[in-house]
Amino acid sequence: MRALIVEDEDLASDLLLNILQNQQIIEFYEIRRADSFESAAGILANFIPDVIFLDIQLGDGTGFDLLDTMQPPAPVVFLTAHEEYALRAHSYNALGYITKPFDRGSIYKLLTKIGARQKSAARTQRRFLVSEGSKMLSLKESEIAYFYAEGKNLFIHSISGDTYLYGSTLGKVAESLDPRLFFKINRNVCLNIEAVSEVHRYSGQRLCVVAVPPFPQEEMGIVAKASLADFKHWLNH
Repeated sequence: MRALIVEDEDLASDLLLNILQNQQIIEFYEIRRADSFESAAGILANFIPDVIFLDIQLGDGTGFDLLDTMQPPAPVVFLTAHEEYALRAHSYNALGYITKPFDRGSIYKLLTKIGARQKSAARTQRRFLVSEGSKMLSLKESEIAYFYAEGKNLFIHSISGDTYLYGSTLGKVAESLDPRLFFKINRNVCLNIEAVSEVHRYSGQRLCVVAVPPFPQEEMGIVAKASLADFKHWLNH
């Protein structure tokens, strides 16, 4: 998972970061930090977290103000020393609410809850949150032509021809998709059946898919040898 900690108290931010990095409940492969409304908004312009650990009272605004700028709001865990905010926090469908000073046991319990929710969502994921400049978009599964990996990054290419960075791995995404709609044709591409335009024979009894919109490179459409039989079955189902 990718996380953002928004906390203006250095000691609290450092403690939470240490807890998240040294627990075994959830794998956080990227954690960023901000200490103000302004710095958090700047990070969120180019970063889509799976969860935000959000201080309610910031020096230049509130956590609620930050969430109000996000459409749709990101999953959030509120951090505060003031319990009177609990009712308003509830209106944002928060994953949890942690009061200061932080208690490791309470955080572990909350992470267990988030982990269970993540596994459930992974089995049924039908929408994908991406950023477009200062906006956030929620793409339907049917709006995605294909996912493709390039280096350490994963991209979504939409049916309409737009490309978005997505914070996950191809393997994890492939497991969460409807197998009737998507097929992982090789180690770098997971393809929507509706994006298949043509299939050509390739050298060595291989197959190559022509997609609409087209792949950035033609060779991205080559079906892995080990997947040929399953690919043909998928196209014929």
